[in-house]
Amino acid sequence: LPALIDVLDDMTSYGELDRAPGRSGVPTRIVWGAQNHVLSRRKATHLAATLAADRVEVIGGCGHLPMLEEPETVTSIIEEFAS
Repeated sequence: LPALIDVLDDMTSYGELDRAPGRSGVPTRIVWGAQNHVLSRRKATHLAATLAADRVEVIGGCGHLPMLEEPETVTSIIEEFAS
């Protein structure tokens, strides 16, 4: 429960990301679960624009935690992105 309270407290600072300047020059890719019921697909698009990401990778059949739900797929995306 204390960890959840910390996460909820941190949410008040999430708006700072929206006000941050674009991170042009810093390679960024968004990995998103198609069945993410915590944050909408619109949020993925917004995050990609905010961070100047090169693209959004959507993993089908995956929810809010693609790194736990589809670790092999996420690893493959990271390896391709880093190469």
